Formats: sequence, structure tokens, C-alpha cells
Amino acid sequence: MKTDPLETRMRQVPLRSLPAEWRSQILSSLDTPEPAAQPRPVTRRGSALRGLAAWFQRALCPTPLGWSAVATAWVCIVLLNTSGPRSRAGTSPAPHASPQAQLRAIRNQSSELTRILANSTDAVIAPPRRIDGPRSESPTLFRYV
Repeated sequence: MKTDPLETRMRQVPLRSLPAEWRSQILSSLDTPEPAAQPRPVTRRGSALRGLAAWFQRALCPTPLGWSAVATAWVCIVLLNTSGPRSRAGTSPAPHASPQAQLRAIRNQSSELTRILANSTDAVIAPPRRIDGPRSESPTLFRYV
């Protein structure tokens, strides 16, 4: 197997040893104990609300423009909700017709449709005609160029 010229050159370079002061610093840092982890504080009532408020403060305090955008959105929502008409007369649903009236309307519609179709000769659709021969010779709606 042929080795890469870089690998050959790296093998020729002698390894250097670490400075003595580095060794003593590394070993002394291993001897010192780590500080104990601080226990988490016990959660109290309302801490979720305080946490949410703190999150909003961290998120929006650096950007006053963000606060003003949120305030503007709320003002627009309140104005749109209070500026509408007070009466709900236009939004009430139409009264339902009785089942007998609905049945009469369906019968009238059915009889009218029967009368229209009986008088019309155009209502009958002719079946498609069959063409003998290859499909390439049949009349098509679209011709590809």
C-alpha cells in the first residue's frame, strides 16, 4: 500500500515533550475538589407566574420596540371588539320551517323538475359513437403539435 507524502513527512518529525510547568498545573487542577452543586430552591406558590413574568422581561426588555408592538396589538384588539354594533339582530339564525313545509317544498321541486325534463328534447344525451379502427384515427379534442 502506498503511503501519502504527508504521512511520510509527519513520521520524520520528532515528537516534542510537554513543558514541565504545564504538567504541574494540570496535576494540581486535578487535586482541587470541585465546588458542590447548589441545591435548587424550593418552589413556592406563584413561582410559575413569576417565572413567566421573568421570561417576558428577559425576552422583551432588551427591545422596547417589542413591548410597544405587543401593547399596540392589544389596543387594536380591544378597539375592534368594542367598536362593533351592539345589536345582534343581524346575526340571529332564520327560523326553521316545519317538516311539513319542507316536505311540500321538496315535492314541488320534484314535480317542477319532472315537468321541465318531460318537455325538453335536449335533456337526452346521445351515447358516444363507436369508431372502428385504430385510436390514432379517431377524432380528438386536442391535437398535439
